[in-house]
Amino acid sequence: MGALLKINKGLRKFEEFILGYGILAMAVMLIGNSVSRTVFSNSWKFAEEIGQMFMIIVTFVGTSYAARIARHIVMSAIFDLSPFRVKKVFLYVTSIITGGAMIYLGYLSTQYVITVYGSARITPALGIPMWTFYAFVPLGFFLTAVQYFISLVLNITEKEELYLGSEKKASDREDVVATL
Repeated sequence: MGALLKINKGLRKFEEFILGYGILAMAVMLIGNSVSRTVFSNSWKFAEEIGQMFMIIVTFVGTSYAARIARHIVMSAIFDLSPFRVKKVFLYVTSIITGGAMIYLGYLSTQYVITVYGSARITPALGIPMWTFYAFVPLGFFLTAVQYFISLVLNITEKEELYLGSEKKASDREDVVATL
């Protein structure tokens, strides 16, 4: 269990690094381009390409991070009303199905990256191979699968607690209950 938690901690640092610097670089690039276009009447030819590529990277690595901290889309009406043992079964089933779906999507996107690699497509302005940025799509899917399987293991090994993500206990959830 200790090795699993160390792997999980390392993956978290990797995701946070990619997300933090990806969003920062995207913001600097796009804001800098806007300022250059407005002040100097000269748009950076490569800015849109870089912005799109960082958007791909942040989106798919962010999927894994959202699963980690249980900020993904949740349909919880039945789950919240169920007894503890039923909740455990729900978490087992959803973790297995979602993790499996992420592996399948990772496989499909890997096939696509291989196809793009074979086509030798490059970006128009910078000449960077397209596959280098598309490679973050399967990486994001596989990291998301890892998060769901870590959540599954945590829910199996921890008998008294529910883990909605690999770092989010159900007891820590910050639900807002609207009262009428």
